[in-house]
Amino acid sequence: MHLYRDVLRAAQFFQYPNERGELWRDVIVRSAREEFEANRRVADAESVTRLLVNGREALEQAIERAIARQRELIAKGQGEGPPGQAPPF
Repeated sequence: MHLYRDVLRAAQFFQYPNERGELWRDVIVRSAREEFEANRRVADAESVTRLLVNGREALEQAIERAIARQRELIAKGQGEGPPGQAPPF
């Protein structure tokens, strides 16, 4: 549950659209729900640990990409918020 809540919190940083015009935030939330539902019945401790480790790594990589994207937008003058304000993370 902790990882799932972290994914939902992190998804809020993905406020830009993908190539189909869909917000990445929505894609991430939907994908996380599907992944957790697909693995709901996994009971083997080793498998659960592997899923959690892989999920945490994927979340960290996604956050790093979001930070890089936000920095790009700020550098181009398209960042969110008033000029001179730091990004929300």
